[in-house]
Amino acid sequence: MPLLSRTAATLVTLDLHATLSESARIFQILDDFRVLKSLVLSLEIQANGDTLVPPPRARQQRQSSLHSAQFTIFNQGWPSPNPNTWGPPFTLMVRRFLPHLKEFFVSANALYLPWTLVEAGQFDALEALDLHFPHDASPPPPTFRLPPTLRRCHLAPNRAFDVFHSDCVTSLTVVPVNLSEAPIDLNARSWPALIDLSISASALSCNDGSFEHLQSLHLDVVYDDDWDYSTRFCRDLALNLECMPMLKDLSFRELPEWDIFFILLERYNFRTKIGSTRISSISFSSDVPTFLWDPIKGLCDGKFVNRPPNLELCWVDSIDIIYDRTL
Repeated sequence: MPLLSRTAATLVTLDLHATLSESARIFQILDDFRVLKSLVLSLEIQANGDTLVPPPRARQQRQSSLHSAQFTIFNQGWPSPNPNTWGPPFTLMVRRFLPHLKEFFVSANALYLPWTLVEAGQFDALEALDLHFPHDASPPPPTFRLPPTLRRCHLAPNRAFDVFHSDCVTSLTVVPVNLSEAPIDLNARSWPALIDLSISASALSCNDGSFEHLQSLHLDVVYDDDWDYSTRFCRDLALNLECMPMLKDLSFRELPEWDIFFILLERYNFRTKIGSTRISSISFSSDVPTFLWDPIKGLCDGKFVNRPPNLELCWVDSIDIIYDRTL
């Protein structure tokens, strides 16, 4: 790779396509890149028995500037190569040559993934993980654990989402691969440290522990049920305010039913509990009726406001919700 060698002193991002066996040579020359910050690798796993022998480090390990890696793993041919064959040596090579990795993006179209590549124990400083795998991919084993140093996590998982959990992740984005399936359940006991959360087609449980540190929530949910999810979330939180006691920023993709929304906002922002916070910022992806702008802003500012009565706010087909005495 003579061209790469000539750019080793100045190259900041290295973007390459390689087969499994070719990747060994790429990792071998990484130490030559003194200012390299990001490695982008499209890795082709061939079905014809492509093998990998992890090369040893030829020199004493130095503090690398390479802190970000993006791997796109795909297979050619059928059947998909078994990760038990190529996964362990590839994982060993990545750990050997990228020991200081802080940000890791892994995307795969292979039915089998080497889960050891992203589990606890592989990296000592990994802070951010972006993980995408196919809808029908083989799930991680029950013993799988995310790295304890992880703080930011973006998951595009399949139905095996319940395997993932972390006591340390503070920022989580969940975008399931198949939006047509039943929503993924996400509960506070599996993610107790969350401060920022963005979910799509995921169901938050307000009855299974408290997201006691959560401050920012983005609901990018579009699936249909007996009634829309934004409204159901507002109802559930209004009935269990301490499910998210520190919430400050709230974002909706779909508009909630306005009577339920105002009930939530008034209940939440006028709690009498000492030290309680209020929802001070609300955003919507759709247009909000102009006559509601001032009441919403006033409530976010912690002020009592005159607003239309619930009966005026509700939709015609939601009359049963209006008379729900639990609210």
